[in-house]
Amino acid sequence: MECSDSSDKVRQIEVNQSNSQIVLAELGDIVAQTQEPLISDSSLKSGSKSGNFWLFGWLGMTGIAIIIAGVCRWFYAHSYEETNKAYITSDIVAVNSRVPGKVANVTAKENQNVKKGAVLVKLNPKEFEIKLQHLQASLAISQEQAKATARSLSDAKAIITTNKKINQVFKITDSFVTEAQNVENKIRVQLRRFEPNFIKGELERDRIVKLYRLGFISRNILESTKVKYDVLGKERKSLSEKVKLAETKLVRSQLDFLNNQERITRETVSKIQAQLNSLDEEIRVTKREIEDSQAAKIKLAEQDINSQKLISQNPQVSSQKQQQEIDLPKIQAALNSKLAEQKKLTAQKESQEKRITQVSAQKELVTLLSETKINKYKYDIIKQRYKLIQDVLLTTQKQIKAAQYQLYYTKITAPNNGQVNIKRVQAGQKVTSGQTLMSVVPQKPWVAASFEPEQLKKIKPGQKVKIKISQLSNQTFIGKVQSVSSMSKSGSKLESKSEITPAKPPVKISLERNIWKNSQLQIAPGTPVTVRVELK
Repeated sequence: MECSDSSDKVRQIEVNQSNSQIVLAELGDIVAQTQEPLISDSSLKSGSKSGNFWLFGWLGMTGIAIIIAGVCRWFYAHSYEETNKAYITSDIVAVNSRVPGKVANVTAKENQNVKKGAVLVKLNPKEFEIKLQHLQASLAISQEQAKATARSLSDAKAIITTNKKINQVFKITDSFVTEAQNVENKIRVQLRRFEPNFIKGELERDRIVKLYRLGFISRNILESTKVKYDVLGKERKSLSEKVKLAETKLVRSQLDFLNNQERITRETVSKIQAQLNSLDEEIRVTKREIEDSQAAKIKLAEQDINSQKLISQNPQVSSQKQQQEIDLPKIQAALNSKLAEQKKLTAQKESQEKRITQVSAQKELVTLLSETKINKYKYDIIKQRYKLIQDVLLTTQKQIKAAQYQLYYTKITAPNNGQVNIKRVQAGQKVTSGQTLMSVVPQKPWVAASFEPEQLKKIKPGQKVKIKISQLSNQTFIGKVQSVSSMSKSGSKLESKSEITPAKPPVKISLERNIWKNSQLQIAPGTPVTVRVELK
């Protein structure tokens, strides 16, 4: 025995004992048919046993039919879930303007089929074209500034490299020099902090002047920019003059200190030289005394050989000889002491003369180091200028890219294939960024269906679905369950088929063939349908 897969094929059975019988119709339908009595009244009266037999037979057939119907209903209930709370719907894609502007032309028409990328609306591009040209001109100016600054940076670096050999540091421990150094550092820090503002103002002034010559800038903007630059220039000039004055005072204090050191050292050398001159005379006298003593000693030795007796007879001669022999070592010791002192004084003199040479070199370095510091500062400022120009170049390039996108977005195109719907724009209208101009309905409908909570427990993605559309002469189409939202499982229902499709439809069912293309007028979004989900 086979049970039909449709509840419509199971009909209600009514049994009349006198004129009906139960038969199985085609496709498993169970019907009750009227029938003429098979026996006459006289026969019935005469054969009550035969009548009872037929009565029991009819009752048995009725029971069998009811059982069959119940089995079929049970089988159907466990194989299908059906609902008529469903309708055709489709995603609606809003077409928005990404840039503000005035509408020049609207090429799209209501209910027109369009392809992805087709131009729907055109905005006036003139404003964006001028903006792009302005930015491109600014980029060219910044590139020229970068090239010129790069050359200046290279020259400044070469000077710094050349002066690196004389970039020596020596510390002067003098209160006047220290004070001048502190003042110079303080003012230079102020100037260094101010330099970025001045550089930006100078670059902007040069850019505005060239853009004005090209016709992109008004006279008022040019004059305003020049006034701002003049104010910055005056302030920088004031700080620069203060730095120069502080540098001059610092150099002067350093030179004064070194000149004083040189004078003191030269005086010390002169004193040492005077001591050396005096000591030289003493050494000369002492050497002559030694020479005289040595000559006398030789003469006495000669006399001693010939007159030994004379020595014993003349005590005075003996005493003189002894005295000469006693005084000579003392004279020699005095000479040695004076020679040692001469050596010491000579070393002191050489040291002081070396110091004089160092002080003279430091005096020359004071000027050279001042120039080197100025050149190093210029190099740092040019380097900073080059970095600022590179930042401007990067910013301008980003602005150009954004302007190109803005110009591109003056042509508003279809985001996908579909049908134009709800057009809200016309030529001459001013639109803002993000404003919705129309919508496009993709040519791929699907079905949103709502089931009872008990039914939803059996429905899962991937199950096969039969979809019956009454507006297409009850044609049946095949679909598939795509998703079952958690909102549906909690008991949410579709209250009205005319409502806007929720973000998560209760049960989303896809159609396995495109019925939109040939029947879109009959199955517009909101068309009611009946769906039957196969649970197996």
